[in-house]
Amino acid sequence: AIRTEHFFKVNGYSNLYWGWGGEDDDMGYRVEHVLTTISRPPEEIARYTMIKHEKRKPLAWKVRVKLLRTSWRRYRLDGLNTVQYNLLSTAEHALYTRLLVDVGHPPQNIRVLQQQQDNDDRRTTVAPAS
Repeated sequence: AIRTEHFFKVNGYSNLYWGWGGEDDDMGYRVEHVLTTISRPPEEIARYTMIKHEKRKPLAWKVRVKLLRTSWRRYRLDGLNTVQYNLLSTAEHALYTRLLVDVGHPPQNIRVLQQQQDNDDRRTTVAPAS
């Protein structure tokens, strides 16, 4: 969990991660750089279990590595202050409000890099021995 004021201080999550992988590490780097410490309560007080989820297509590894290297330098320029979306619907519940948003499609440069990675993956795939 992260406090609201800390979430705003690190400018939220990056908007550059399309696909699966890296966004959690990027947020970790932002928190470590801006807040300098991450505290974890003892397991007897707080713990989590990850809910199983379907893995989506991974972000091209070359893109992911480049983004992670620049995470702490980008945090002021990429995040809550640059997010773009269209609100499709809201539903208020007793303990939360559900917002359904459309974030659009990955930028063209990300799509091109992902396609290049897909092509490289297809060329390097080796057929299993029979």
